[in-house]
Amino acid sequence: MVNLTSAATNQQTAYYAWLQFLADPINTLNAVSLVFRESGTLNFSGPCIVAGEPHAAAVNKSLSPQNVFEQIYSGTTNVASLNTQPGGNGAANWFPYVDRGVGECNISFDAPVGTVALTAGMNGCSLRLYVNASLGILKFCHDNNGNYANDAAYALKGFDHLQSINATAQTRGLLTQNINGYWKAMYNTPGTGVFFISVKSGPSEWKIYKSVVIGNFRTEIIKGGLFSSNKTKFIQTFSGNQGENGLMATVAVPPLALPPPQPTRGRRNSI
Repeated sequence: MVNLTSAATNQQTAYYAWLQFLADPINTLNAVSLVFRESGTLNFSGPCIVAGEPHAAAVNKSLSPQNVFEQIYSGTTNVASLNTQPGGNGAANWFPYVDRGVGECNISFDAPVGTVALTAGMNGCSLRLYVNASLGILKFCHDNNGNYANDAAYALKGFDHLQSINATAQTRGLLTQNINGYWKAMYNTPGTGVFFISVKSGPSEWKIYKSVVIGNFRTEIIKGGLFSSNKTKFIQTFSGNQGENGLMATVAVPPLALPPPQPTRGRRNSI
């Protein structure tokens, strides 16, 4: 395992952390928190290419000459920032955050073991999985604030609720199909996000991992000179919280539903 001291602030180190996760998820999450964002195409869904980036690239920067933006990492914990763009061979897949809606991505039952489903960080949304056993499709959903996914509407399309992970108790399906309370009081700081990484771990099994990044925010005043006014420095701090990272759920996917056999008609003998 690479030493990720002082955070994964460059693309190569961040991407190496991603490769380490694919090989050894738990030990990687014990060393570094992974964060993801979509890059280039807004709200795309489907196969994606994962790349490393400096974490500051994932944060909006003020263009005002009166403002200064600064990114600071904690010295004791690590963050690896990654972005996703449309493309690739389906080994990694993206389902987006959609304002007042549900971002979705369909993955086939026959996707290879090791296939990954990624989404943006959550701070109140729900991760939901629906399954269509007749078509052999697993649907990953990023449900905004846990309010928009509708079991009945999905059922009309042949999808049954399989698993939800909720910030509080925005349950769907059976109560036993829900894990509630991923959001904790200690997360209530600006910029904090919980990132769920879903990995196909067996022919009919997925594991969902949790990666937590704690954000914080403060401002400072930079005194101006004789002919310049004061500036405001906005300081966004990020630190991984490896103590909160780990395996969140193991999900068993039902077998493909075979169509019922067609009745055979007996042959009529001619007279």
